[in-house]
Amino acid sequence: MVKAYKQEHIYKNPWERVTSASWCSFTQLVIYTSVVDAKSRSMQLTSRNISLQKFIEVEEKTRYDLHPDNPTGRTICKQETQIRIKPLSELASMAEKVEQRCADRFLQNTAKSRSRSYGEDL
Repeated sequence: MVKAYKQEHIYKNPWERVTSASWCSFTQLVIYTSVVDAKSRSMQLTSRNISLQKFIEVEEKTRYDLHPDNPTGRTICKQETQIRIKPLSELASMAEKVEQRCADRFLQNTAKSRSRSYGEDL
């Protein structure tokens, strides 16, 4: 299942300032790809998560363009985000491992308890 949404925002700042600021927002948990067209003043960023990739994929596409009504003072930002949870089989396999570990531990603890209580050898 994929959850997707779109949003648009108009910055009250010139394209150069907005795109420069966007470079400062990079985090270490995401991989970024960028395409900048300085001539037409357009920048596209695509980001994907690094953390928890076995369980969830997040892709965000952001585009910065000059505002058509005020190209020197405003910037349009359009974002599209898609969030996809990986198939539950990934979670199921992890759950099975946790269950098995708990079961193994329970058996060990039961044997220890039985030994202490009833004097049985392990």
